[in-house]
Amino acid sequence: MMQINPTTATEWAKEITVVLRTEYPASMHHVRGNRNDCSVVPHKLHPAFWGSFDWHSSVHMQFSAVKLLDIIPSGAIRQDLVQELAGRLNVDAIAVETAYLSEHSGYERPYGWAWALQLAAACKQANFEEATEWFRALVPLAHQVATHFLDWLPQMPLPVRHGVHDNTALSLFLAHEAGKKLGLKDLCERIREVGVSWYLNDQNYPYGWELSAHDFVSGLRPLAWCICSPR
Repeated sequence: MMQINPTTATEWAKEITVVLRTEYPASMHHVRGNRNDCSVVPHKLHPAFWGSFDWHSSVHMQFSAVKLLDIIPSGAIRQDLVQELAGRLNVDAIAVETAYLSEHSGYERPYGWAWALQLAAACKQANFEEATEWFRALVPLAHQVATHFLDWLPQMPLPVRHGVHDNTALSLFLAHEAGKKLGLKDLCERIREVGVSWYLNDQNYPYGWELSAHDFVSGLRPLAWCICSPR
């Protein structure tokens, strides 16, 4: 695993704070339910997960921030990042996010879901005091995401295999790893069942075709991670 020294971690933390506070440009991918459903100001629509261009990137950025806070020393940069996360990962803001996902069951499926579980798991395992409160706030969101996964997976006839955000194996791997840490046994069991059904008999993968100009992740490696992930 890559080792990050405190100096590098502090520089990254500083940039994360800047990125999270950059509200525009923004791509919220909000589907309007009626003519009056047109309030798409990022920090109002998503009080926890705005900034960083879109929802899943904001979630991923905050996951990275939690990881870095276990490394960086005390000081102004650390305190600034803690305050930024505290303004987002609280009961009120997460309640809005949970309600939004409940109402928009396909929103950020499955990539954003997976990173939401990763964020909750990171807060649960973090070694600093503030993360405990953040984890408690995130529990309802994590359970909502797990429910969405369990409802969605039986409806999927085939996985998405190209190397972009919708790659099913990548999200299943991320969700499974987080689910183990969060004690989401039903979710983990279902992911293993689906992974075996979809991927175990794959043969002669055309690895020489990777990467295409459209990809940002291998189509094969997440598949292998998904199959080989320990229980």
